[in-house]
Amino acid sequence: MPATPAKAKKAAPGITREGVIATTIALLHEEGPEGLSMRKLATRLGISAPTLYWHFPDKAALMAAVMEHLFSSCLTRIGACNSATEWLRAFGRAIWQVQCETPHVPLLILSTEQSADGYDRMQAALRGGLAPFARDAADMERLMQLQAAVQSLVTGWTTLTQGKGRRLSAQYDVEAVAMRSLDALIAGWPQG
Repeated sequence: MPATPAKAKKAAPGITREGVIATTIALLHEEGPEGLSMRKLATRLGISAPTLYWHFPDKAALMAAVMEHLFSSCLTRIGACNSATEWLRAFGRAIWQVQCETPHVPLLILSTEQSADGYDRMQAALRGGLAPFARDAADMERLMQLQAAVQSLVTGWTTLTQGKGRRLSAQYDVEAVAMRSLDALIAGWPQG
């Protein structure tokens, strides 16, 4: 007989959405995206797979939540900044750190469909971070385009440090080159 929702909730004391996300990230780190399943995650959490669905309706929703969590983690690493340039550099460095700490993020970015609500929350957070530096609406759009370029550039570099791209690390300090290219991108972006 299947468990009733009340029994399922009672069977998993202390399991939170945040805990599920953290455990998912740990499992991704250990086994990669191909090794992640809702059943394996439920086992790691010590719950049944149906109980996991109380927190996330399916794997796609779980992965979207993981991506939003990692993105938010990037934003929380940005300290006080005095200019848009400083903020964008800090954002790029935070992306580098989070993606290096959490292997497979570039693959997750490509394979995860973000919900409209999640996307809107992330865009609002970016606009909030950049708002103190935007002179007007047109400047805000310029900064939003630049932050998208920063995300793309840094994600490209972190992709090259994972898997088969690790050979680059034997040639040169990939992080140093990535940060130099980040600085060049920001410095060369048109002002108006």
